[in-house]
Amino acid sequence: MTRSHAIAAILATLILAPAGCTPSPSATRPGSTDSPAPTVTATAPTSSSPTPAPPVTPPPVRPASPVPTSAATAIPSPTGTPSPVASATTPPVVTTLTVPAQTTRETTVKTAASLELEARLDATTAGDPAEVMQVRLNGQLIRQAVTNRSLFPVRGDGSTFNLYNPESSRWAVLFSPDYVAHDRAASGTKQITSNSGQAYRYVWDVSAQKGTAGTMTLRIDNATVDRAPLLLRITQR
Repeated sequence: MTRSHAIAAILATLILAPAGCTPSPSATRPGSTDSPAPTVTATAPTSSSPTPAPPVTPPPVRPASPVPTSAATAIPSPTGTPSPVASATTPPVVTTLTVPAQTTRETTVKTAASLELEARLDATTAGDPAEVMQVRLNGQLIRQAVTNRSLFPVRGDGSTFNLYNPESSRWAVLFSPDYVAHDRAASGTKQITSNSGQAYRYVWDVSAQKGTAGTMTLRIDNATVDRAPLLLRITQR
């Protein structure tokens, strides 16, 4: 091959080579004494580096809501409607005591800051009050005013009576067949219109008499002279 032919071959190679390819001097044309023909080496096109994504900030973790400790918390039912849960509050304990006429009876009650009881003189119809009940707690007379109602109850005819007699230290109790008659309008003039629903109920603050023991001694005296028993319902909370 003549020198002119070799130059023409190299130019043809350069013209036909794709973009990005460079001739390599190591390739030699067989049978040629001239300079070796350049070898075409493919060079991969460079691509720009991808732009890194911005860091993702995780959402703040909200603290779990405290679980209510109350036993009365509503629990969701399968239908999504809250189901009421029975309260863990201990129900009051109600005990009964019968004190015959001209008699004294004793019982023990749980130590508490208040003393609560209902009292009536057993009768067939709603009658008048009688000052017959004397109350002692741990040997001390209960003389302080009740906290649940007036010391001067008002009757259906507008008249009043003394709930407590300080001279005898006795409390007035109504003659009644049950614990609701005097709270009803059907009793007419015998109805107790003041402090609705409290006609038979006595509540005292006994902080000064309760002592430090686990129980208190309750003594009830019935001074009635007409043989009517004094009936009591004592509530302990």
